[in-house]
Amino acid sequence: MEYFHRAVHVVISSIADFMEIRQALEIQAAGLAAVRRTPEELEQIEGLLRDLKGSLPDVDLFVKRDTELHLLIARATHNAMIVHILSSIRDVIAEVSREGMSRRYDSRQLATVRTLHERIVERIAEADEEGARTAMREHFDAIVMSIGHTQK
Repeated sequence: MEYFHRAVHVVISSIADFMEIRQALEIQAAGLAAVRRTPEELEQIEGLLRDLKGSLPDVDLFVKRDTELHLLIARATHNAMIVHILSSIRDVIAEVSREGMSRRYDSRQLATVRTLHERIVERIAEADEEGARTAMREHFDAIVMSIGHTQK
C-alpha cells in the first residue's frame, strides 16, 4: 500500500496514471458486482449509499463513506484480486476523492455527485452489468473533470 501512496506523490501526472488504473478496475468491478452480488451485499451497498447521501456537506465524512462504498462494490465482485488491489490503495482513493470534492463548489455539483452514485447502485441492484459499467464510467469521467487531470 505504501508504494501506491508514494507513487502518486512523485509527479502530478501520477494522479492521471492512478485514475486510469482505478477506472479500469472499478468499471470492471461495477459490472461484476451487478451479476455476482448477493442480496445481503446489495443491502449493505444500498445502506451505505443512504449514509453517503446524508453525509454532505461534511467532506471528510463523505470521503470516508465514498471510499467504503467503492470497497463494498469491489467485495461484491467476489474477485479477491480486485478487493486486494483496491483495498491496498484506499488511502490514495480517499485523498483523490477529497481533492475532487474540494473543487465542487455549489449544490448543483454536489447533487451530481449523489446522482452518479445512485445510478451505479441502481444498476447493480437491477443486475445490469453493462449499465453498472456505464454508470461507473460516467462517475469517473466526472471525477477526472473535477480534478482537472484529463490528460497526462
